[in-house]
Amino acid sequence: MMVFKISYAPCPSRGLRAFLSDNTFEYGEKITAILEEGVRLDKVRSEQPVTDVKTDRQIDLFVMAICWLAYDISSSDFLTHQSSKWANYHCASEWYDCLSSMWAAPAGQPPVPGQSGSFDIALCGGYKCRVLYQPQFGISDHFQFFHLKNGVRVKDPMPLSETGYKSWFTYRPIVLEEGGVLATALAFASDSSNIADVSSLNQLALF
Repeated sequence: MMVFKISYAPCPSRGLRAFLSDNTFEYGEKITAILEEGVRLDKVRSEQPVTDVKTDRQIDLFVMAICWLAYDISSSDFLTHQSSKWANYHCASEWYDCLSSMWAAPAGQPPVPGQSGSFDIALCGGYKCRVLYQPQFGISDHFQFFHLKNGVRVKDPMPLSETGYKSWFTYRPIVLEEGGVLATALAFASDSSNIADVSSLNQLALF
């Protein structure tokens, strides 16, 4: 079982909560400490690939706790928060989105479960698709599929959708069971129940 210790320099011995309660540190320093701790916890997923639901959930719970800390700090000093660069983050789920953007996978590289990112896949019939994967705050994982032509998103019909766009929500245990984000996206895209009659869709697009 993996054990995570929440700590932050310059005062690792007191822990993050003690650091946050120290009034000698300014608002910006505290928020930065929280976000850095969240990123550190999130990075465990790539440094030590997680394949079991229990460990993945443990990491998520720690990350969500970090987001609630960020919300507590920002709401307790609202005026300072409103004038800061984090003014657009008003709740724990938005702080989660902030963390996700800080630790997104490199462009084009399939992310690990729990890490946001985008990558391209090939569909049946020679179609290409860009997949945007976004973990949700303690709820589900969101997959979005965009039809690509010459590397550009288009609204033309594709096997997954007549509009060139498909949105799909699933649960993390399913993503882990499938073998990761890429494998889950490929499995969904190749499932016959998700594939439309592209020939008829293209015929309709002519009118």
